[in-house]
Amino acid sequence: MYKHGQGVRANEEKAKEWYIKAADQNYPQAMNNLAKMYYNGLFDSKGVELWKQAAEMGNRAAQFNLGFAYLVAAYPAATDSEDLEKAEKLLKQAASQELPRAADYLGLLYGMKAQHAVDTGDFELASKWYEMQENSYRTADIVVKAKEKAAGKKEKGHAQSQFHLGLMYEKGRVAQSFTEDGRWKEALKWYTQAAEQGHAGSQSKLGFMYYLGNGVDKDPKKAMELFRKAARQGVVYAQNNLANMYGKEASRSEDERTAKLNRENYIHRSVTSFRVPPKR
Repeated sequence: MYKHGQGVRANEEKAKEWYIKAADQNYPQAMNNLAKMYYNGLFDSKGVELWKQAAEMGNRAAQFNLGFAYLVAAYPAATDSEDLEKAEKLLKQAASQELPRAADYLGLLYGMKAQHAVDTGDFELASKWYEMQENSYRTADIVVKAKEKAAGKKEKGHAQSQFHLGLMYEKGRVAQSFTEDGRWKEALKWYTQAAEQGHAGSQSKLGFMYYLGNGVDKDPKKAMELFRKAARQGVVYAQNNLANMYGKEASRSEDERTAKLNRENYIHRSVTSFRVPPKR
């Protein structure tokens, strides 16, 4: 309550005081929350120790948070470092308890290993890691859809994992053999599912597909609509593409200097009106 200001004025020190009391009684959720207060992107010993204790007690949030911390410590190395092994073990534990974001980050970890295998010329190993990466993203999506179905809700799925799946198919980073057209159709499917949930990156990617006609018929109007949605959420790539589209429209009836000003003005408005999208 003190942490988030629910019913009382937000007070970090008060929140910390009560987390400490609960953590001293080995309450895993309090240990996890207290560890997050200690952790600031660096390996604070107090936070890590609390996460370790809570993770060993089976707390999936602590397993994820500690796994993520080890993953950050290992990045950008993709070899079998000690930190990466610890990250994989913890993220697997959290994912096995149906925590979608753990499965999603496990996919990122496998992607790091796959890229390393590609860089070293071991394409057979890369194919293995890509398959595990895809399976992790699919697991996260399936878990969310199952929970939504059980709650009687529309099955939307895990937007971030859907985006990552779309990206894998777009780039051809999948173990299965697909024609180019088949890859684009799969990318379209996953980007569309995520974009419909307001995922900015997917809206931008989908907009570019409609702009170029990759996997779909060219539709500049649809592309502009998607770029606009992503641009309003602060995606610079979408802001730039949208400004270019406005500039091309302007240049048909105005001189190049006016078109350039229109692009600059739109980018300025997009950046100054940036709003962080709500977390799912």
